Amino acid sequence: MTGRLLPALADLERRLELGDDDPAVHRERARVYLYLDRPEEALTALGEAAGDEQDANHLALLTRAHRRAGRFAPAREAAERLRTADPASFQPALTVSRTEGLAEVAELWRAADAELLVVACAQGDWPRADTLLAETPTWTTVADAADDLTELLACPGADPTELEPRLHRLTRARDAFSGLSGD
Repeated sequence: MTGRLLPALADLERRLELGDDDPAVHRERARVYLYLDRPEEALTALGEAAGDEQDANHLALLTRAHRRAGRFAPAREAAERLRTADPASFQPALTVSRTEGLAEVAELWRAADAELLVVACAQGDWPRADTLLAETPTWTTVADAADDLTELLACPGADPTELEPRLHRLTRARDAFSGLSGD
């Protein structure tokens, strides 16, 4: 994906019209809806991905969509299922952090994949975060990291002094990929 979200969504809808009911198509629709900040539609798309309910990618998107819709109980339930499917996922840590704070779930953050920007930021490892920030080459990587840091910033105990400049850098890069920056 290159940041051209509406054409991507139209392409995915066309695949469905042509009879392609692959769960991956529904997952990609959900991902695009989340990039468009339309979590309810993302949840609908995920509900249409029959047979995919235990897939780690499906569960990660489901967790994120529920969180973005402000439904933290279902997000937490999906995150627990995800933790079983993918013990290194950061989604369970971010989900619990949104309601309980970063410090209260430090153990979950330690179990998450340390090679992810959001994990380094949640752990306050700013030098590591800056190294990872320099390694975000694709639009999808940049967009996901921007979404993750936006949510991390909303967690009790987050450090806006450290997070906001990094988030700003990501959003500028994401928007530049999409041709939205005005630069």
